[in-house]
Amino acid sequence: YNESFVVENSDANSNAALADKINTIVESKRNRRTLRICYHSYSGEKTTRDIDPYYLVYHDGSWYVNAFCHLRRQMRLFKIARITHLTYTGGVFLPVSKQKTYTFDLEPRPQPTDLVMTVTPEGRYEAEDWLGVENVKLSDDGVNFIADGIVPADETTYSKIIAFGKNAAVLAPPAVKQAVLKMCNDFISVNN
Repeated sequence: YNESFVVENSDANSNAALADKINTIVESKRNRRTLRICYHSYSGEKTTRDIDPYYLVYHDGSWYVNAFCHLRRQMRLFKIARITHLTYTGGVFLPVSKQKTYTFDLEPRPQPTDLVMTVTPEGRYEAEDWLGVENVKLSDDGVNFIADGIVPADETTYSKIIAFGKNAAVLAPPAVKQAVLKMCNDFISVNN
């Protein structure tokens, strides 16, 4: 817990570790103390870096810290889940700017697609949480719902669709429907 936000999922040890990292970063920013981190990049490179944290950023389901990186001598964005160790270096820093300097070009971005699903009443609230309440409307049958939204065409999206189970069916686009079916078939073939 922090006075500015709460990261909570008591069922998952990984989220407890994430909350500890976030709290350490917030405390470091508040006290302007330089942190030493062990960072594992998306490409697999492991580096030790000293950073001066400026902002926490929550983007697309993940937490990031925007910080001045002493190794690269510039502002960088670090995915907090990819940080394995954080310690204080003993150094202090003075913030130089409050402008946003982060971009999200860290990982290849999947193509967006316009997803349309039919959703049962049991799946309605999950669809609203995911796609937004304004994007889930009662269908013409007066019982089920039509949910639509622009989502990335990637395995994370397909997994979310699969998680609906019998409470949703993909109407469009056909490529997403085929990708979901393939993912299910691949899972079945590996587990038989």
